[in-house]
Amino acid sequence: KADGKIIGYIRNANGAFSFDVPETLYGKNLSVEIVPAAGVYSLNTYTQNLGTVSKVMFDASKVENGVTWSYDASEDTEDSIVIVALYNADDEMIKCEPVAITAGQSYGDTVTDSAATLAKVFHWVSTSDAEPIEKNLSIDLSK
Repeated sequence: KADGKIIGYIRNANGAFSFDVPETLYGKNLSVEIVPAAGVYSLNTYTQNLGTVSKVMFDASKVENGVTWSYDASEDTEDSIVIVALYNADDEMIKCEPVAITAGQSYGDTVTDSAATLAKVFHWVSTSDAEPIEKNLSIDLSK
């Protein structure tokens, strides 16, 4: 539901589901209502409020021998960290660059290495709490 109106259904989730939030829902209050199937489950309906959906401003893309990334934290209320890791053809990490993100700022960088064949970009709560804030981005850099 978005602002209390039904926007879609997920049937037979078997205990887990995921979904992408379309841009048309940015700025709206999103909630998920779970209606258990009959049988071993109780027939109580559960509602989980996910809060107001804000536009995610995290992006990464391939450049020659590396990756360029940007993150707009202008609407963030908490600090976080972006970590860019480059890997060679043997899946060995050859470069790792963490960037502390201060809420309210915008960031971006380009990380390259001539031996890089894969880049991974992580957006975490902190280095001590490796809880992802967003889906990790993997970018194939092979020629």
